[in-house]
Amino acid sequence: MKNAGKDISIPSSENIKIQEKTFWDMNVEPGELRKPYRSPWEQYHWEKIFETVTRNYDFRDRNILVAGCGTGIFEEWLAKRVLIREMVGMDLSVKMIDLARRRCNAIDNVQFLVADLDATPFPDRRFDVCVVIDALHHLPDEFRTLKELSRVSTDLVLSEPNALNPIRRLNERKFQKEMVTERSFYKPRIVDALKGLGYDRVVVRNCHFIPSFMPTVLLSLLQRCESFLERAPILKEFSGSLNIFAYRTFPNSNTIRLQRSE
Repeated sequence: MKNAGKDISIPSSENIKIQEKTFWDMNVEPGELRKPYRSPWEQYHWEKIFETVTRNYDFRDRNILVAGCGTGIFEEWLAKRVLIREMVGMDLSVKMIDLARRRCNAIDNVQFLVADLDATPFPDRRFDVCVVIDALHHLPDEFRTLKELSRVSTDLVLSEPNALNPIRRLNERKFQKEMVTERSFYKPRIVDALKGLGYDRVVVRNCHFIPSFMPTVLLSLLQRCESFLERAPILKEFSGSLNIFAYRTFPNSNTIRLQRSE
């Protein structure tokens, strides 16, 4: 055989997770506690997603799991705007969880733990909703992760990079030099996976059109155009982010889940 005697190494899922954990542990900066965003564009990026997510899902009085929570920016942002019942942030990076705990130290009903998203320590349907923001695409097998997160929650709220966005695809080449699993998703791939897990209704909202190389002085001007792009029948399909809201009803369940109107 041509390759006989050669050591062909294919990274396992566990090795990929270790490399991802190492990368994010090395990239946590102490100054993020005081200044969570490293640039005006980064603030636009995250808060645009946060606003889209909260505009389309009602988090009031919910038990919320945030999977891949990072440094707790979303938890702090949401807790300041919505009266929640409980929120648990979970991430594999010890240093990120440490910073998240310090960031949200004064917020009631918010806690954090270090855990693997593919093997969470929770019983079935522990949470009303699981939120995943820009984390699924860093995991080696998105289907396995979705299956586990759907086990511990009723609804799923996802925000992930859109594979139809040409700038996003170009950036992936640069990101992949540093991160093992940097990638984006086509909408049908995620929607079909969620329907296969038994979700009754899956709603997709497109957002985020301004690329990271855009000059800061143009940010506010271009943001005014985004509401049009997000609703344009064809153009919206090329947005930077896919925001996906998956709902399901269990037998004998009295839970009422509301979707906010735009």
